Amino acid sequence: TRDPLRPAEPAARRREPAPQPLGPPDPAGLRRELAPEVLGPPESGRRELVPEPFGPRQHERRRRELASEPLPPQSERGRARRRGRRARRAEDPQRPRPMRLVARLVAGASAAAIGGAALAWLGPEPPLQPAAGATVAGAAVLLLPRLGWLLMAGTLVVWLAAAAPGIALIVAAAAAPVALVLPLSGTWWSLPALGPLLGVAGLAGAWPALAGQARRWPVRAGLGALGGWWLALAEALTSRRLVSGPAHDVAARATWEGSAVDAARDALWPLLTGGALALAVLWAIAALLLPVLVRGRSAALDIVGATAWAAMLAAATQALAEALVLDPPRGLVAGAVAAAVVAVGARALRGRA
Repeated sequence: TRDPLRPAEPAARRREPAPQPLGPPDPAGLRRELAPEVLGPPESGRRELVPEPFGPRQHERRRRELASEPLPPQSERGRARRRGRRARRAEDPQRPRPMRLVARLVAGASAAAIGGAALAWLGPEPPLQPAAGATVAGAAVLLLPRLGWLLMAGTLVVWLAAAAPGIALIVAAAAAPVALVLPLSGTWWSLPALGPLLGVAGLAGAWPALAGQARRWPVRAGLGALGGWWLALAEALTSRRLVSGPAHDVAARATWEGSAVDAARDALWPLLTGGALALAVLWAIAALLLPVLVRGRSAALDIVGATAWAAMLAAATQALAEALVLDPPRGLVAGAVAAAVVAVGARALRGRA
């Protein structure tokens, strides 16, 4: 120690201890540092604890320890799952919050259009004005996509069942498969109505290209199938040829709209046996396979893939109409061109798959 009576040396004359060169590692010293203190120093005669690598035996031991621990209560597990979902949603760049808001807005607008059109054209005098009904339906679906949509469909069926049971059966046949095919995608439930709308414009073949833009394959296949099924039901309701027209055994709406039994016998059953399900399956397969051929990696490859996909879809639609002895498909070439343009353009906007 420094003498307190001796003056301190100037800072310039102080010498810092030179750093010691690094030598070879000291396994014994390292083991002594890693070993628990209760084992004592190595010279006490006790056996030193050497840390073992975390291998298969340690994994198995840890698994048995976790299996023997009691599970947390159900409420704790539920909160943990919700926290995990929120964390994954926050880390997922593919589903930002603004896009979810846009999806809800589109779902609400689509439901409003369906509700207003149903009140205006499907049945007798509605209990409220179509504009008011459309507003209520859109607000319900915007707030609660699945529950609001089911309430809208159920209300329409109950309203139509009193004066037009046959039409109520057709509406129920259109709404019932939606929740079964797309149980977790409530914001998509109203979009299959675009299938009949495109059919009115002579571009029904473009619907599988729109359905094929969904990210998950069950949603793509479900949207394609529902669009084809709704189009077939719309042909039965209107007796118009949107693609190949209703089957020859489907009677006019005026003969069965007043009876659910007549509607099942003269409209719904002929649709099921006349090829409506075949068109739905074809469109489901087309929507399912679209991202496989159009991947966004090269503009030239996307154009070739979309052209081949649209040509195969048009050829399959033509062959299906001939096999079922239906009228030639309406707007076959225009629909194929529109489908190819939609496929390439949508993939270019979304980027590489």
